[in-house]
Amino acid sequence: MNAPLTAYAYRAVHASGRLQKGFMEAVNENDLASMLKSRDLELISATPRSGKSYISPTASITDEERAVFCQQCRDLLKAGLPFAETLHHVALASPRQNFRDRLAHIEKNLLSGSAVTGAFGTSYFDTVTLSILRAGEKHGDLAEAFSRMEIYLRARISFRKQLRRAVRYPLFLLVLALSVTSFMMIFVVPQMVQFLTSLGNELPASTRFLIACADAFTVLWWALPLTGVVVAITLSFLRAHSAAITLATDGVALRLPIIGKLWRKIALARVTNGFSLLLKAGLSLPEALSESAPLASNAALCSDIENAQQKLATGQAFSKVMENLLPALITQHIIIAEKSGTLAAVMDDIAGSLDAEAKESIDTALGLLEPALTLLVGLLLAWIVLAVLGPVYGSLAPLSQGM
Repeated sequence: MNAPLTAYAYRAVHASGRLQKGFMEAVNENDLASMLKSRDLELISATPRSGKSYISPTASITDEERAVFCQQCRDLLKAGLPFAETLHHVALASPRQNFRDRLAHIEKNLLSGSAVTGAFGTSYFDTVTLSILRAGEKHGDLAEAFSRMEIYLRARISFRKQLRRAVRYPLFLLVLALSVTSFMMIFVVPQMVQFLTSLGNELPASTRFLIACADAFTVLWWALPLTGVVVAITLSFLRAHSAAITLATDGVALRLPIIGKLWRKIALARVTNGFSLLLKAGLSLPEALSESAPLASNAALCSDIENAQQKLATGQAFSKVMENLLPALITQHIIIAEKSGTLAAVMDDIAGSLDAEAKESIDTALGLLEPALTLLVGLLLAWIVLAVLGPVYGSLAPLSQGM
């Protein structure tokens, strides 16, 4: 039976004379000193941290770091190094102390007899990458497993970067529209109202409506963001404590016009990509489908995928259980692949096709959003200008007739 581990905050000095601080779990201080010694560090002091973990589970590890880690492990494993020694060398090359401590913790788990996947635990990778690693461990090819994990992580990084670039300009336009509206309603319109009322003429309906909106906005401007925050917090709380509400709200999200269809495409692209990688890693169809379901990030879609997985486990054809999830043309490709025995290769092609379709749909939606926001700002300014200048021209008309 393994002895319980204690979290320590330590100070140590490297063989080069460089002082290092960090956190690490060990059985006792002697065990901690031994672990640091293997990394050319001499323990100076150690303070137990009772009741708390020495690191936060995932907050400080980025996908970029995970991808680099997988690349380094792949290269060193292909060079013939044992996995524990590979971790040691990767830890020495890591520029961040926190990441080095994490790798030292994994190395200790390995040396104490844990399996590779168990040594990592769920704090370091998601279900798909862990499943790829588990399959690689099972088939004795960790280098290939880390290679597939790197491909998966870099694809996720690339998609996220592309999405950020795509939404940058629409978000700028949205902020511009809100800023222009707020400035006009709070500062400009009230000043113009005083001038218009001093003319003594009856104001048109558009001007009276503008004045009413400005008055309401000036008094209740805080209500809109506050309402949004309250709704978001309430919804988050309800979703966190009720699976039924999460399922219902995610189902509604998928049925939203435009957004729902786009969300579904993105989710299915992620699921199919993970499913394809897991198939190539050696998992069975039911296992691969079950492990890739969480990638949908939508409870309603996850439920549909889990139902398909259960049907698949009973012996139904993969093309049959996926016909309500994937487009009809893709389902036909799957039927042909099942007959020819090339399902893994075809699913890889399908994953690429769905990913490209999702990116194209994002570009199309954002391409429509940009002119829509520009038009909205233009209409807002035109409404304010016409509502203000209309009464002014109406007052000047009698003067011009009398001259």
